[in-house]
Amino acid sequence: MDEVEQVHEAARLALVRHSGGHTRWIPCSSLHNAPLDTTVSSLSMQLQPKTVPSRRGGGHLDLDVSCFPHAPHFRLLQPHTSAPVAQNVLIFLHGRGDSHEPFARLGKQMELPQTAVISLRAPQELPFGLGFTWMNDLDSIGDVILPVTSHKQRSQSLEMARDYIWSFLCVLHDRYSWSYSRLFVFGFSQGACVAFHLAMTLPRDVRLGGMVLVSGGAIAGPHLSSSSSQGGAAATPMLQVTGAADDVYPAALAEQSRREFKRRYSQEAAIKLFTSLVRPGKGHAMIDSREDMQQVMSFFSKHLYLRNIALENRSDVIELQT
Repeated sequence: MDEVEQVHEAARLALVRHSGGHTRWIPCSSLHNAPLDTTVSSLSMQLQPKTVPSRRGGGHLDLDVSCFPHAPHFRLLQPHTSAPVAQNVLIFLHGRGDSHEPFARLGKQMELPQTAVISLRAPQELPFGLGFTWMNDLDSIGDVILPVTSHKQRSQSLEMARDYIWSFLCVLHDRYSWSYSRLFVFGFSQGACVAFHLAMTLPRDVRLGGMVLVSGGAIAGPHLSSSSSQGGAAATPMLQVTGAADDVYPAALAEQSRREFKRRYSQEAAIKLFTSLVRPGKGHAMIDSREDMQQVMSFFSKHLYLRNIALENRSDVIELQT
C-alpha cells in the first residue's frame, strides 16, 4: 500500500513511500485531498533509501556564529521536531541587493525531506539601504559590470566571495561533522556566480552534494584560469536554470558554464552531472513556474541522502558492523 509522506503544493508534487521502502515524487492530480496518480510517468522521481549511514555524513546543527570566520549572518531552519533529523543541509546564496530572509522563507516552503536550510547573507552592504552583495561588481562610475565583460577587480572580489563561502562550508565539515557530500548550495544571480566559481575551484577530492544555479553561473574574467583541468577530480552535480529572455545573465553564458564544467572535469562528467535548462520567455528571475520547481525537486530527489527510518526501526533488521 502506497503511503503519502509529504505534499509539496508549490510544485504540485507528492512524496510517496511504496511498500518496498523506496520513495518517489509524483504529480498530484489535485491539491485538495483528491486521489494521487501513482502510476509511473515521465515526472516520477525515484528516491532510493539508504539505510546504513556513512561513517561521516549528517552532522549536528547547534551552530555558534563565533565558530565561523567573519561572524556571518544567517538563518537556520531545521526539520520539525516530529520529523526525522536532518541528513542534508541546503545553503542559499541570494543575489545582489537582496538579503537572506526571502530565501530562508523559500527554503521553508520547499520542505525538502530530512534537510535543514541555512540562508546566508552576503558580507558586503550596499549604500543607501540597497541590500547586500557578495562581491564588488560595479565599475568606476557605479554601473554594474556585465557578466560577459572581463574585469580584473571583479574577479578578485569574486575569489574573496568564494573563499568566504568555502570557509563557511569548512566549519560545517570540520567542527560540526557534516560530510561535504551532504552539503547543497542553491544560488540566485550573483550568488549563483559565486557558487559556480566555488564548484570550479574545490579541492580535487571534495564533492558537494549538489548545486542549483538560477540566473547565474560562469562569468568572464581572469579568475577562470584558476579553475584548471583536474582529471579525476570529484565533480559536484549541478542544475543550471537560465532564462532565454534574461538581459542580466544571458543564456549564452549557460553554454559557457557547461564548457567550464567540462574543462574542469571531463566530457563524461558534464553529460552525467551538469544539467542546463534554458526556459523560453523567462527573464532574470528566481524560480517562477511549476516547470522550474519540478526540475529543482527532481534534482534534489536524485541527490539528497534520505534515511529509511521505517526500515531502520524494524525489530528484525540487524546492523552488521564491519
